[in-house]
Amino acid sequence: MPRPLHAVLVLTLLGIMLLVLIPRLVINNSPLVYLPSNLQAMQVEQQLRAYFSSDELLVAAFAGEDLFEDQFLSKLDTLVAELLSHELVDQVLAPSTIERIAGRDDSITVENLLGPEVWPELSTSARKQRVLAHRFARGLLVSDSGEVIAIAVRPVELNLSEQRRQLVDDFLDLVDQIHLSAHLRAVTGQVALDAAQMDMIIRDSMIFAPASLLVGMLMLLWMFRSWLTALSLLIVVSFSAGSSLAVLVLLGQPYTLISAAILPLNAGLAVALLMHLFNAMSFARRGGRLEPRELVLQARQHIHRPALLTALTTMAGLLSLTISEVLPVRAFGAAAAAGVLVQYLVVFWLLPSFLMVRHSANLPASSRLLNTVDRLTRWLRALGLRHPVKVLCLFGLLMMISLPWLGRIESESDFERFFQAEHPLVQSTEFFIEHLAGPAMIQILWHSGQTNGFLEPERLALLGQLQEWLTERDEVDRVTSIRHVLEELNWAFHGEDESQRRVPDDRNLITQYLLLYDGEELYELVDRSFSVTRLMVNLNVTGSNAVALLLKDLENWSDANLSTEAASGVGGAMSLFVEFERLLVSGQLNGLLIALLCIWIMMAIGWQSARAATFCLFPNFSPVLAIFVVMGVFGIWLDVVTATVASVAVGIAVDDTLHLYHAYRTRRRAGASPVWALARAFQRTGRAVTATTFTLGAIFLLMASSDFVPVTNFGILTAFGLLTAWLFDLVVLPALLLVLDRPTPRRLT
Repeated sequence: MPRPLHAVLVLTLLGIMLLVLIPRLVINNSPLVYLPSNLQAMQVEQQLRAYFSSDELLVAAFAGEDLFEDQFLSKLDTLVAELLSHELVDQVLAPSTIERIAGRDDSITVENLLGPEVWPELSTSARKQRVLAHRFARGLLVSDSGEVIAIAVRPVELNLSEQRRQLVDDFLDLVDQIHLSAHLRAVTGQVALDAAQMDMIIRDSMIFAPASLLVGMLMLLWMFRSWLTALSLLIVVSFSAGSSLAVLVLLGQPYTLISAAILPLNAGLAVALLMHLFNAMSFARRGGRLEPRELVLQARQHIHRPALLTALTTMAGLLSLTISEVLPVRAFGAAAAAGVLVQYLVVFWLLPSFLMVRHSANLPASSRLLNTVDRLTRWLRALGLRHPVKVLCLFGLLMMISLPWLGRIESESDFERFFQAEHPLVQSTEFFIEHLAGPAMIQILWHSGQTNGFLEPERLALLGQLQEWLTERDEVDRVTSIRHVLEELNWAFHGEDESQRRVPDDRNLITQYLLLYDGEELYELVDRSFSVTRLMVNLNVTGSNAVALLLKDLENWSDANLSTEAASGVGGAMSLFVEFERLLVSGQLNGLLIALLCIWIMMAIGWQSARAATFCLFPNFSPVLAIFVVMGVFGIWLDVVTATVASVAVGIAVDDTLHLYHAYRTRRRAGASPVWALARAFQRTGRAVTATTFTLGAIFLLMASSDFVPVTNFGILTAFGLLTAWLFDLVVLPALLLVLDRPTPRRLT
């Protein structure tokens, strides 16, 4: 343990390092940061972006009965022009920018659908009819009734959520400046989703991090009535949370929705550790008035062993998340574990140097609050001590009753239901699904393997079969492919005869059409060598399970009907969403098993007893079981945030068990009977365990105030798991030890 001056030097150097690293941390919740590049879905996505523009869009809908009047169209043209000049915008799809293929004197012309050079020459009804007759625009850019017009803003390649947030803000500012706010009904799409999630991350971090710290400080002040306790918490959290954020920077990982849990988690764990330290100092005073140095050393010696095991087991629970293939989950586990390590080092190697200098006689051995905590602890402990067999039987019965609910847990991620029903993004998405094609998309990439492969009528016919199958699916609103453009070319060349709206079965004729075509929209669907194409599929579902079912059926249909002509792969935001969900579930289950195994091994080594490790681990199945049962009963999904709950709860909950068992084991080894050892252990450690549980519970329940549903669920589930673990520690653990811990105690000499 260093001297105070040396401790100051170490903390100063650590602080300088953190001040250098933390400003480099970037907030980014883009879907692409969640998945490793070697996944098939990511490789397909990279190919799509190499051949075609991104499907990442900001889509907006305007509603009203005057959409084809001069005033509105003039404002809309102004908005489109302003957007096209924006540094973050690549293209804007609107009635004034898309192409219209028309037939003129046995030839083909490509003209603007409803640009400023067209609509002034037409009547209001003619404008509406012109747009509704356009096969691409209808359903995508205009509703069937003509009372909703949409635009789609395609950004340049965006790497950061902050850029998407800026684009959304600038778009809304432009709408307001041009006086289109009265018509604006919906703003959604991948860009808006990412921006909304970033807003939630920033809001929650700015609220929950200081609120968690404040709750912890108030609890320590209330328990021990010393400003030194609050100052200690501030020091510990500053360095541990800062270290966690610095690890994210060193790993090259951004601050994401998952990373946002690091700050309140650090505060909660620091409170727990300091609660045990100051509680031990409080009890040390009962032996007589001690000098600050002896007081600190005695308290430190009493809790050092369980605190070390606590740090190791908590780190094991968090590090188990690093096996996940979801990159932010992996980074969260490593960063949070680093924070736990720094907490332990600061509390047990640096902080005591300061506590020895400051006189600590004002730490009360008792108070009204402490006495209340002690009475509650004694009452619960008595249940396990007086009725051990009944308690264990009841525990077993509850486990059996709860098992069926585990089968009802559903793994699902639905970006629409991540937000409360009244959130603008949810309302906007539902508006689009009701009036236009759904904004969620997948893209099917198809390599022909040869130049001009998609000029062959046979291959285009296969493409048509796939397109027809997709169109018949309930999840699909619209499918767009190269066939649409070729059908329009054939229709225009035949004098706009509706019966000729089909793909020619003559390659030479297709080639002739393309020689006459001078537009650009075709090359959004096929590359210029006509060897690679994509189908753009608009979906009316936003949940990963529904999309996964569609993709599985698509794979089966392709295997059965397309043989070697099967599509090369499926990409797009919703495809990545499905892959993310798959990795999330497998990582959760494997990580939890590894966490439990590692915690058991560490306890077996620490106690030098497999039996003792089993005693300590058994009650800590309770938070896992309780969390999963609650998820099954209330239909809470296993999603992007709740997937980490079990590992986090186990890593935290086992801490109190270790402190209680250490106090019990010490007295048993000194020759005390099980009942007496338990009574004394709970008398000394029980108050810290109880206070820690309620403080941690309060900190995690703060997260229930979030408007982001997964964060709310994470806070509630973690708090419930910790409360369950506390009850099992105070009731089930004593009963278990009385029934099973029967060997003759080894006396210390």
